[in-house]
Amino acid sequence: MTYTSIQDNKVIPKGITAANGHSTHVAFDNFDRFVDTTSGKDTMHETVGIIYQFSSDGTDNFDDGEATTSSASQVNDNENGEGPTRKRRRFNEISREIWPYYSKPKASMQLITVDSFTNTTELCKGATEIASDKDLLWMMSLSRIDSVPMWLGYNCISFDSINSSPTSYAVVNETLNMTKKIAEKCQQPEIIMTYDLAIAKMAMQIQEQEKPLYNKIFVNLAAFHTEMEFFRAIGK
Repeated sequence: MTYTSIQDNKVIPKGITAANGHSTHVAFDNFDRFVDTTSGKDTMHETVGIIYQFSSDGTDNFDDGEATTSSASQVNDNENGEGPTRKRRRFNEISREIWPYYSKPKASMQLITVDSFTNTTELCKGATEIASDKDLLWMMSLSRIDSVPMWLGYNCISFDSINSSPTSYAVVNETLNMTKKIAEKCQQPEIIMTYDLAIAKMAMQIQEQEKPLYNKIFVNLAAFHTEMEFFRAIGK
């Protein structure tokens, strides 16, 4: 049972260095709970995100946003004075405020320029080598040490989940805003944001509509969906 929850109003979670010289990127996806209901209703879709960073050196410089605390308050069931008195707890949830997205995104999208793709690739070249070494160390450790976490726990830090479906333009716009702020805090000219196919199309449409607000964000299609699109292009 939850008695208290704390929401850190920080763009960058603890464990990530907010400084230049690091390669910091994010990924978002949907997380489905209670998807096996008989009617298909009463399911809950959340948006979860992770942040990962390949550090070279330097000390931690965390975002110093303030924390908001919510706790359970006692409620008296017998307010009118009749019958036995029983006290129960009522939990006041902290919810993330998602601003509505009223603009109608453009259905057509422009292809990414060669210069933008080249610049992003060059900036991540050093981080790619570090990532390959970390993956090798993780695989060797996982095969020998029982306490080693899975890949996400070894390489990433999770954001607080958004209690709404990522198929909403308002939620996708919120994740773009978060990514933009992370790039600014980390002093990066470019940042990679990974989605699956359905959400990536929505993010690219918002990018096109809101130019040049999200120009420094490189929307990356997840590897599985990239492979599936390749197979569809060449035929069965």
